[in-house]
Amino acid sequence: MRFDPALIPSPSRFTAAFLFLTVIAALFALVTADHPPLIHPFAALIASTLVLAMFGGSRSALASFMRSGFHVGFFAFFLYIPLFDTEAISARLSSETIDAVGWMLILTVVSFEIGYWWFAPSRRRGFEITSDPPLDLKTQKNLVSFLILGVLGWLIFVVDQVTAFQVPATTLLLTMRGNIEGAAADANPVLGYYGGMVVVSGIYLAAAAAVVLITRSRKAGMVVLTLCWSVLVLAAAIGFLRGSRAVFFYALTPLIVVIWSVVSERRGLRSFRWMWLVSAAFVIIISWGAMSAMRGGDIRNYEGGWGDINPEQHVTGALNIYDSLAEIVEGFPEKIPYQNGKSLVALVLGWVPRPVWPDKPYPFSLHLTRLRGETLKARSASIASGLPGEGYGNFGYFGVFLWAGLLGFAARKGDDVIRGLHIAEPLKIQIGATAAIWTAMIVRGGVPEMFYMGLFVIMFPALLALYLKKAQQRSQMALEPNRGQQSRRQL
Repeated sequence: MRFDPALIPSPSRFTAAFLFLTVIAALFALVTADHPPLIHPFAALIASTLVLAMFGGSRSALASFMRSGFHVGFFAFFLYIPLFDTEAISARLSSETIDAVGWMLILTVVSFEIGYWWFAPSRRRGFEITSDPPLDLKTQKNLVSFLILGVLGWLIFVVDQVTAFQVPATTLLLTMRGNIEGAAADANPVLGYYGGMVVVSGIYLAAAAAVVLITRSRKAGMVVLTLCWSVLVLAAAIGFLRGSRAVFFYALTPLIVVIWSVVSERRGLRSFRWMWLVSAAFVIIISWGAMSAMRGGDIRNYEGGWGDINPEQHVTGALNIYDSLAEIVEGFPEKIPYQNGKSLVALVLGWVPRPVWPDKPYPFSLHLTRLRGETLKARSASIASGLPGEGYGNFGYFGVFLWAGLLGFAARKGDDVIRGLHIAEPLKIQIGATAAIWTAMIVRGGVPEMFYMGLFVIMFPALLALYLKKAQQRSQMALEPNRGQQSRRQL
């Protein structure tokens, strides 16, 4: 089975989409003439459209995952609200704050693109895969082993949590981002935070193995296929029950990729493949509303009705990071001094356990918590400072330029690595889509929290991709014995 790359919108399609958004924003401004648009967010949207149109048109869609994730996330989290809710923003923020935040938005787009293109290293050409051989028997068996190990890792995490909290497994699994009813107050899981994150991330290894087995195995048995599909559905269910929209997107991606692959392969269903994407979008929207309405406790105790599962009423809280930027502009350096790079400590050394380093600096988002009058122990479930907000809180406007530029540089490195994977491999699409979501979440920020969340998600599929690359190289060399003999003679 060969994956249909038409799943990935080309750079020209992204440009057309942003041009469409620009036109819609302009028309909206004309219709609501009583409330003139905020000029800076509109200019930032135009800047996104222009850079997408002028740069990167020659790069394939398979080499632009993280760049696309940045621009989509930037629009969703920083431009959507100010472009279409101008009246409310003008009523609650001063003109000076609006101007300052606006310049931050424009600077973020420009700096990201500079980092993405200016500092991009030349790509080294390595071993090129010239064919797409099916998986050999040994590789298939190993993938089944990886799948089982991934599920076992998740089960070990659940058992560790159940033992520590002394609650039934159903109570633990069905509590969505809230206090676990009846949990022991002095709970101390054996795995700890980072150990638990590593082990529970095995479910992404299992999902990645399932994607490859379904799409690359020529004669996978019914037992293996049933196991693979069960794991994909389980991963999506786990993502939903975590109550995090980002985690749900991560967990649902493998299922969407494999369904698209299967539908694209069968001619009778190929014409309906876009209906699958529409259906996936519908599921995501409904799940978004359900998670927002139900999280905070055991979902079995949810007392609301279908009316409360309304995604529209939860959009503002999830997408409105614009107000967070305003709070940071108004709070730094008048209320809290510039951090002068201290938040990078949490990014670089965030993996060090706090019991080992009690004085380890907290992520930058804690300062936003303080600005809102909350504390470390009593704070909102999710306070996002945003990439430009964290940069501003460190060095002012220069920090905005630096933070966005560093993300641009990292995104280019990531896109080049993804491009180097086997082009016909659906696992590449899973990794690329995960990387795009990861970039968008880092844009939303706080940066260290979102970095480590995405790292735990992508590391096992990335390691699996390296394993498959080696296996494909062996298969390629086996199909070309003359090439292997010639290489040995040269040595």
